[in-house]
Amino acid sequence: MPRRSNLIGLMTSVWAIIIFATSCTFIERRVFINFVKRFIPAGMPQQLWVSFWSAFGIFVVKAYHISEYALLSYLLYLTLYRQWGKTRGRAMLSSAIIALLFAASDEWHQTFVPGRGGTWVDVVIDSVGIGLTTLYVLWRQAQSEV
Repeated sequence: MPRRSNLIGLMTSVWAIIIFATSCTFIERRVFINFVKRFIPAGMPQQLWVSFWSAFGIFVVKAYHISEYALLSYLLYLTLYRQWGKTRGRAMLSSAIIALLFAASDEWHQTFVPGRGGTWVDVVIDSVGIGLTTLYVLWRQAQSEV
């Protein structure tokens, strides 16, 4: 049975691969809407879906950006803290820097994917997730010291 720290390191690597793989794909908004619409009852529910995604889909996508980088930075934190024996503060700082560099490189990578484009705005949005994780870890650390 693998040690827990090895499993966390594996989970971190798998999540980074998932982020990279999803950034290698492009799905047009219309294609996505029509795909999901097939699973929704006809009439008003389908109309609501189309209206919702047309109006708010961008917010869902950006919330996913925040979530995926919050998780990546937390997994990196756990990997650095448990597997490499860094202190909590150094592990969190290192994980935030690594996650931010990964976000920037992922946006750069997207400039080579047809239909996609990398933007610094998305790196800033990704950094919100990284920042939320940092705040959470610092809050948990402060709670454990009380």
